[in-house]
Amino acid sequence: MTPVPSAAANQVAFSFVDGTDIGPGEEHMRSVVFTFTDADHHQEAWTSSGSPTAAVFKYARKKQGAGGPGR
Repeated sequence: MTPVPSAAANQVAFSFVDGTDIGPGEEHMRSVVFTFTDADHHQEAWTSSGSPTAAVFKYARKKQGAGGPGR
């Protein structure tokens, strides 16, 4: 993967360049865009060579209680 221009200032995008041990026609990840919504949330949109639709994963930072980890 190599960095490519992204659509917005809160995004980081990467695109597939080449790989080893990938045969002709074998499915692989083509690109990913990381979008940072705020300090506690981001999402990843992964695009595969086998699908025109991106798989989107949404992440949220887990808030810790007043006692800290494990309390």
